[in-house]
Amino acid sequence: MWTRFYDMHSGGDTKIEGKQVIFIEASEAEAIDIFENTFGHHPDDVACPCCGENYYYRESDSLEGASRFDRRKMTCTYEPWPTYKRIDNPPASMGELEANDEVLIIRAEDKAEA
Repeated sequence: MWTRFYDMHSGGDTKIEGKQVIFIEASEAEAIDIFENTFGHHPDDVACPCCGENYYYRESDSLEGASRFDRRKMTCTYEPWPTYKRIDNPPASMGELEANDEVLIIRAEDKAEA
């Protein structure tokens, strides 16, 4: 199981070193505990009362499934004005996702070493 945490920019910025998306190899309940123990705050905390929770999170069966939206977003392009039609390119590879500076991936073996 993998849980994806997406920073909602509550309060105007990312909460963890410019990381937009964090993937933790664990069920949602366990991943929330790992998140809180690793980063010192709960993903449901609210940095700004008008913005809501700091993170949106969801559990998936695989890292490939959990990252599908993010990998598609990495390669999505649009036609120029006036159409702005979206051009659906193949999603980015898992290697491209892992190399993205805005993505943090915490694997089960990383948790075991901590």
